[in-house]
Amino acid sequence: MALLELRVFRSRQFTLGILVQWVLQLALFGMIFAVPYFMQRLMGMSAFEAGFWSLPQAIASGIMMPFSGRLFDRAGARPLVVGGLILITAGAYMFSMIDPSDSSWTFLLPRILLGLGSGMSFIALNTHLIQTAPKELVGRVTSLTSAAQQVVSSFAIAGLTTFLVSRTDYYASHGEAPVPNAMTHAFHNTYQLLAVIAVAGILLAVTLKRPAAKNEGLTPDEANKTHVIIME
Repeated sequence: MALLELRVFRSRQFTLGILVQWVLQLALFGMIFAVPYFMQRLMGMSAFEAGFWSLPQAIASGIMMPFSGRLFDRAGARPLVVGGLILITAGAYMFSMIDPSDSSWTFLLPRILLGLGSGMSFIALNTHLIQTAPKELVGRVTSLTSAAQQVVSSFAIAGLTTFLVSRTDYYASHGEAPVPNAMTHAFHNTYQLLAVIAVAGILLAVTLKRPAAKNEGLTPDEANKTHVIIME
């Protein structure tokens, strides 16, 4: 038996859904890495302080998830995922306008937007993936999506670190001195790149459709429980 069941990609809607999930992971984990680094490297915060400012994002996500599960039954995945990615795009763009001299409170609203966007998107998207997979392969979906998420998250951190360093070198070599100014511009470019990635996710998400009737017997709560059980 294969460790990763690739036959699930025969479902077009599953394939589109997992592509959206990868884009979502790339954008979110990129900001989870980049924002605290910006706070510590350029604003002089401690690791505890930078971590503390991620709390509004976690709270907003936790508040939104139950509502997302209920809305899924009425609206399906597409409006929730598109709406969530719009919020994430707005949050990333707002980060690109923050300078090291600004107050820490300027991070509050974009952090909340990220939390609301992720809470709105993830449950709906996970349920969509389970419902659109062939019924005989549903039990193999979580192992595939989990492995892919680990790869995408690692790629997000490695790729954005490379991009950040290259942009810092570019601005430093073109007269953006001292170095902190060059890094500020590089971080702004990084957040703008993440916003563009989120926009690409929106374009993919508008192609999502409700699953066929034969797969609609699974509610969001049941799908989420199945996801957890398989993980265990």
